Amino acid sequence: MCENFFTDILFCCSLVREFALTCGNWVELSALGATYMLGMLIGSFVMGLFSDKFGRMKALMLSVFILATSGFIGAFVQDPISE
Repeated sequence: MCENFFTDILFCCSLVREFALTCGNWVELSALGATYMLGMLIGSFVMGLFSDKFGRMKALMLSVFILATSGFIGAFVQDPISE
């Protein structure tokens, strides 16, 4: 059943298939989701304090810079849990 969960009709590749985040890897999928939500929580709190002190525009520019940098670095990740 796991092999037929995703089809190649619309897309040839996906992150779920590339990193094998289906069926037997629920622990990794849950860990990635929890890490994402924890980052959102901490980032919102820190950026709120930063914007109160330095202004919304500087906080927005810092957020865009962090997002672009982490996106660039994330493009080179080989698997979801690199060692």
